[in-house]
Amino acid sequence: MTDLEKYPKSMRITHWLSAVLILGMLPLGWYMTSLNDSNPNQMKLFNLHQSVGVCILVLALGRILIKLKTPHPELPSDLSIWEKRLAQGIHSFLYILLIIMPISGILMTLLSGYQVPFFFFEFPNGLTENRVLSKTFEKLHGVLAYGLATLIIMHLAGLLKELVIGKRNLLKRMI
Repeated sequence: MTDLEKYPKSMRITHWLSAVLILGMLPLGWYMTSLNDSNPNQMKLFNLHQSVGVCILVLALGRILIKLKTPHPELPSDLSIWEKRLAQGIHSFLYILLIIMPISGILMTLLSGYQVPFFFFEFPNGLTENRVLSKTFEKLHGVLAYGLATLIIMHLAGLLKELVIGKRNLLKRMI
């Protein structure tokens, strides 16, 4: 496979790093929110979740810049219009959620009166505490998590469909 048939190396690296982080973050988020507030590990898990969320936001912004600035493989020409639009739509919504999810988490934290942790550092909080608005972002963040999981499943289903029915391994373009 030539380089023109593959995504740029920078995009492949950020894709797989993002994928690993996201596939860890979704179950971590669901698990940590199921814990009782008295659980001593809950705050450690929240801090880890928020720190990795900041990383995902930075990676997503980097991926968008890379995608806009570098050539990348086109979708197979023999895909139908609806298949191309569906694939493009799923990718677009994945990018959108990879931006909105971390931002909603950051706003939820800041509006709760906390600082956003980034491993051993905390970003200063310049917002006024607003528990009602914080709860709104908390609900949005939870809904977006299920939306993101759904889009990931659809993304993987598209790859599987192309492998089994289309008889082409599109995954090679990202490896």
